[in-house]
Amino acid sequence: MTKKEITSRAIKTFIETAFGYIAVNLGAVVLDFDEPAASASALLCVIISAVAAGASAVWNGVIEPLLDASK
Repeated sequence: MTKKEITSRAIKTFIETAFGYIAVNLGAVVLDFDEPAASASALLCVIISAVAAGASAVWNGVIEPLLDASK
């Protein structure tokens, strides 16, 4: 797997996770955006998405090549 494919998958994972988290917490973010807790929720969304994208990159760039090499 090339670096371009790994980056593409990580970005796609980031977007998917961000949309999923926003969809679940949309009411809190939209209805109470002046509330600091809602702003923190939006920031948490970005952090969770970044962690998921990082996990995807590690899996596709490190773990999966090791598993394929052992076959």
